[in-house]
Amino acid sequence: MSGVKVTKLSVNQLRRQAATDAIWVLNGTMKNPKNRANVYVALPARDGEVQDPIVIFATWVPVCVTDKIDRDHLLRSRNFLLALERENLIAIPEEEAIKMLAMPGAKEEQDRVRQLDLASATGDAMGSIEEESSVEIQMPDGDTMQDDPVSPAVHQFIGLMETASGVEALNSLRNLGDLSVDEYTAIAKEARGLGEAYKEVVSHCSAKLRELRPSQGDAPLSAGGQARRVI
Repeated sequence: MSGVKVTKLSVNQLRRQAATDAIWVLNGTMKNPKNRANVYVALPARDGEVQDPIVIFATWVPVCVTDKIDRDHLLRSRNFLLALERENLIAIPEEEAIKMLAMPGAKEEQDRVRQLDLASATGDAMGSIEEESSVEIQMPDGDTMQDDPVSPAVHQFIGLMETASGVEALNSLRNLGDLSVDEYTAIAKEARGLGEAYKEVVSHCSAKLRELRPSQGDAPLSAGGQARRVI
């Protein structure tokens, strides 16, 4: 996701909060690039009327779900509780959400998600620059690709990076999920060549590499995947 360590709140902790406290969640599917998806949460009927589901789009930024529904009604949703149990959604403290929203690129990503929400409450969205461009990227072929430690999704991201602004590239990188040492290294190398506007991309990759190298050496993690619906 964003690379920031967060405190996961349990359902019991949420229930012990004040009735006026906001509930902030992260889309937990963003952790694994193969699983990233929009999360749809069905709500119980209210006053005999069916409620529209809440959609938490595939994004790295935290979302305040109590902007759309009061917390008591939300905590009665079995769908919401199941999403928390499966970690498709991760509830976090409001102060941590605010810190994440102060990070570079967060405002732009919020604006992008807000537009998705306005356009369609049920539309799939990955939010990555490789999906939003028609530029064709040449990929390694045959046996070369089988041995390539960099996934097709990352190759495509690298090829399209210069067609996006530095902020767009940063948010798309975060939305790719957790990548491997080789993949972060390849992205950082390309971003350095694109100049000062992409310095936050380089910084993000450098931070990820510092986390990965002590524990996993150069062993690559899998990457790639398509958005799908969860819950």
